[in-house]
Amino acid sequence: MEDALYLSKITKHVYLVHRRDAFRASRILQQRIMAEPKIETIFNARVAQIQSNENGVCAVVLEGTKTGEQKELSAEGVFIFVGFSPNSQLVPAGIKVSPTGYVITDERCETSIPGIFAIGDLRQKYANQIVIAAADGCTAALATAHYVEKQKASAVCSGLPA
Repeated sequence: MEDALYLSKITKHVYLVHRRDAFRASRILQQRIMAEPKIETIFNARVAQIQSNENGVCAVVLEGTKTGEQKELSAEGVFIFVGFSPNSQLVPAGIKVSPTGYVITDERCETSIPGIFAIGDLRQKYANQIVIAAADGCTAALATAHYVEKQKASAVCSGLPA
């Protein structure tokens, strides 16, 4: 919903398509959405298809979640956002996670298990944005390289093969 409000500042019109019959966001955010004349909410629908031509996106096909009925809606662009559920099924047992399922890391993106790093929208942080995920990737890569070098040095010092 925050993204729809932002987009309404830089576009002529925003269609906010929601698969349920009501929003779960805070009341104040819902009020801001409903008060914004550039945002049109479409409940009980999902985007079934994005259509394009030589100029790019030209329409979306919406499908009713209750009726299955489809309708075409003209559009010049699509912003896909499907929620904040971290995809954490690969996270090994023993790694600390928040109550909402995000992996807790230090400032180097290292988890509670040494040598395991988490980045992007899997990591608990203030904001989930692509630029932050990219920065996480850089941070974790540098931290991982440092970790590997430290492990190699430790192995050499103890007489083990590096």
